[in-house]
Amino acid sequence: MKGDLVMGLDMYLFKHKKNNQISNNDEELMYWRKVNQIRSWIVRNTDYNDDWDCKPFDLSKQTLEALYADCELVLNNHNKAQEIMPTSNGFFFGSDAYDEWYFENIKYTRDTIKHILETTDFETDTVYYYEWW
Repeated sequence: MKGDLVMGLDMYLFKHKKNNQISNNDEELMYWRKVNQIRSWIVRNTDYNDDWDCKPFDLSKQTLEALYADCELVLNNHNKAQEIMPTSNGFFFGSDAYDEWYFENIKYTRDTIKHILETTDFETDTVYYYEWW
């Protein structure tokens, strides 16, 4: 497990070649710690199986584009945060406040997703989400 020794929601995006098995050598594209609004968005906007089994889940280019667009909406109008990217609570999930930290993580997500969209060849590569706590 990456991260420090204190339990918490750790979330990642990785990239690997299509049709290859997921491995420890896959490229890490993004890391979040206790950014539960992103997990909540993934659960609500994909077929992600929210049964706490910590299995990798592929995210399509269209899903990443939608995540990017929703980050933009929230950053442009903070009043939409609770509607578009609500927080969720859980023992290891971190804060559920709509504070400076919340919006900094939305900005980080938007900026990193933009980079992923610009630099990933979705014809040959797969981006997947993985979480652990």
